[in-house]
Amino acid sequence: MSTSLMRNTSILSVAWLAFAGFLLVGCSEDPAPGEAGVASSTVSGPISGGLKGRPFTSALLDLSSYGYVEEEYFIEGTANTYGPASNSILGPDGRWDVGVTGTQPYKSRFLVRRPTDATKFNGTVVVEWMQSSAGFDKDVNWNWQRDEFLRGGYVWVGVSAQREGVDGSPTDPVQGGFQDLVRWDTERYGSLGIPSEDLAYDIFTQVGEAVGSGRSTDFVDPLAGLEVREVLPIGDTFAAEHLVTYYNAVQPLAQVFDGFFIGWRHISSSTPLSAGIEMPNVVKLRTDLDVPVIVVNSAAEAVAHYPARQPNSDVYRLWEIAGSAHTNAFWAPQMYAIMNRDFDMPLPQCEGQFNTVPNQYVMNAAVSQLVRWVRGQSSPPELPPLDVAGTPLALVQDEFGNTTGGVRLPEVVVPIARYEAGGDRRCPADSGYTHPFLAEVLISMYPTHDDYVSKYQAAVQVAVESGILVPADAEEALKNAMLASVPR
Repeated sequence: MSTSLMRNTSILSVAWLAFAGFLLVGCSEDPAPGEAGVASSTVSGPISGGLKGRPFTSALLDLSSYGYVEEEYFIEGTANTYGPASNSILGPDGRWDVGVTGTQPYKSRFLVRRPTDATKFNGTVVVEWMQSSAGFDKDVNWNWQRDEFLRGGYVWVGVSAQREGVDGSPTDPVQGGFQDLVRWDTERYGSLGIPSEDLAYDIFTQVGEAVGSGRSTDFVDPLAGLEVREVLPIGDTFAAEHLVTYYNAVQPLAQVFDGFFIGWRHISSSTPLSAGIEMPNVVKLRTDLDVPVIVVNSAAEAVAHYPARQPNSDVYRLWEIAGSAHTNAFWAPQMYAIMNRDFDMPLPQCEGQFNTVPNQYVMNAAVSQLVRWVRGQSSPPELPPLDVAGTPLALVQDEFGNTTGGVRLPEVVVPIARYEAGGDRRCPADSGYTHPFLAEVLISMYPTHDDYVSKYQAAVQVAVESGILVPADAEEALKNAMLASVPR
């Protein structure tokens, strides 16, 4: 029997296991290494009610206007913990030998945003490891790539995999009053609980199984009968650290996912496999799996990630976006709006204009390329990384102060500003700034508006042909260029 079928137990089998004492009622202690129980889960929902009357981190957009629906589900059961196999170490090459060390009971939730019309579904489910580094769930990638997901007919699933975001982060004024799920809405989420962060990897696996092609649809189907072709994990920054560990350690065992999107790798190591396990200072992604992975970094992560760079291969790509910041003028306002809505927090006053290099365009192209890669249609282009040099290491800049090398969008090919990777630390996630060129500089570079638009259009065409810009984003970018006051 396949791993997926064994673990995707029906309601009846879960009830039998509960009666036998393996689930929440009667699970008294973890099994010893090598004596782990069988991890299993059951899904319930859609969930409604609660003090707030909606899911936490519900979409800002009116999804119905896009032909989409948002639903929340609970998932509960037992989840595995993992550790290095006997006499093995976790080396920097990522080729880790890992085994199950125990099981524990848990209950968590996941969000589903899907097309209501099955004919609009493209067959791809993206499963986001929602980031909880600030003590609450953030659907980071949804807010970056929502346009591609909605127009492309993807299903997006957001997983609350970590204790920190579910019931492990009590209100703390130092953290700005952020709350985990249980404390945000005790009526809706009071039954949730994850006893250890070590369960996160297997909780993520179990949600992947619950929305995959081999899922059980006998009782609760979170995808309402949609036929799935591939399931792709996705995550940025702190979630990316978890996905690096997952890819190297858990994917060879679970074999649930078909391709990985890892964004904003801001360290060269990765999250520990479990508490107390020492990780290498540098962790690369193993290259002996047949599951492709694409890593997308902004300029803000390039130096920190530099020791973990590795050559492109049949299953690996690295894209680094020239001129880009960790967040930008597209993403940051969305995050502000979510925090203001969910935590009644005033929007911070940030000095200067957010970085306007459209990271979201490259991220949209990358997920589109990943789907084709997984389906065996084509592989993503191999692009040079950002130029890094010096002691200490630093990004190399051109005469305009913009980074050289990397994925070069029209904004840096036909520049009208200096784009800063860092920025005002009072603003979220070091959003970076845009510093427009002086009027006389713009006139010397682009004597007329038509001259600027013509050069920008040529750069857009190159970007589309090279695979770093999808046609819909190219159209939007060109419209923005036509409206720009260049030269002033």
